[in-house]
Amino acid sequence: MAPAATLMIHEAMTSAAGTAADLRKAAATCEFMSATIANVYSWRSGRSAETWRELMAEETWFSPAEAVSAKLADRVLTPAVSASARMPAAGRRDSRPRRMG
Repeated sequence: MAPAATLMIHEAMTSAAGTAADLRKAAATCEFMSATIANVYSWRSGRSAETWRELMAEETWFSPAEAVSAKLADRVLTPAVSASARMPAAGRRDSRPRRMG
């Protein structure tokens, strides 16, 4: 996970129009998808699917470190730094900031 990223989990969402039967079907699909997602989180983390459903219902946000701790991410990425960015400015011919493009 990128160091400046955030991760948000929530229940499945949809937009529906139609008859009462159409709306019930859309609601059932959302319930099915939320349960499926919670089961995946449970499988990855070892925490119960019920716990994940509660966190999804609350719309929970995770920092990179929190996501790794919750086992939703494998690691926080280390940004790659180019050789020229690591070189002290005095080692360059022109130490003014360079324009990209």
